Amino acid sequence: MNKIFLSTSALVFIASIAQAQVSIITGITSTPAFSSPETDNVVLNTFTTASGTYNYDFSVSSFNGTGQIAWGTDGVQPVSTEAAITDNSPITGTLSTQTSGVYGFGQTLTGTDTLFVIFNATNTSPGFFDYNADVTALDSGGVQVGSVINIPTFTIADAFGTADLNRDGSTPLNARGLFGWAVDISDFGGDASTIASIRLGASQNGVSNVVDIQQVGIGVIPEPSTYAMIAGVLFLGMALIRRRQC
Repeated sequence: MNKIFLSTSALVFIASIAQAQVSIITGITSTPAFSSPETDNVVLNTFTTASGTYNYDFSVSSFNGTGQIAWGTDGVQPVSTEAAITDNSPITGTLSTQTSGVYGFGQTLTGTDTLFVIFNATNTSPGFFDYNADVTALDSGGVQVGSVINIPTFTIADAFGTADLNRDGSTPLNARGLFGWAVDISDFGGDASTIASIRLGASQNGVSNVVDIQQVGIGVIPEPSTYAMIAGVLFLGMALIRRRQC
């Protein structure tokens, strides 16, 4: 029997790929409440994947790139492309954003954080993020941290909703599909605290190196103490209702 020996570095590389679990966002909550087609620049509260429901923590604080500004048809136009990306709304964003753009966090990350990306795409094409789809973590000097994580191809069925979007200098886009994915920061490997930004490599609708990004940020799973507090409030409310019924 032939034996195959792998170096320690090769094993670490393989393990880092195997452990990366990209989850598709299946729904969001917002203020005001999100509904399709959304027309307002709603504020993100939570997003849900197969792994659970995450609280929105913060969006990236900087964006070094170009793109056409997009926003809800009943909302207010952001003052710049960076403002459209760095606010707390999944409805404001950019169109035809070059994948050479860098999204900076402005805060120290931890291994318990979860990166999320929400993007828009036409609802009539078969695939999105379908060309060299990946995300790279970078340190403050622009050097790669850990491993590059591959992003799966999306289909129309993966949309969690739609939005009617205005776009700077062009006609509105009605019922634009909204999609999203999330991955744990720990899946990149390396020291999470050194991750200062990310770069997205992908294409949409067969156009190489272009993406339509709505929001990039960090979410967190509520602490067990938070669940306990919620359960306590619900229990107290039920007790008060029963008391009034007696």
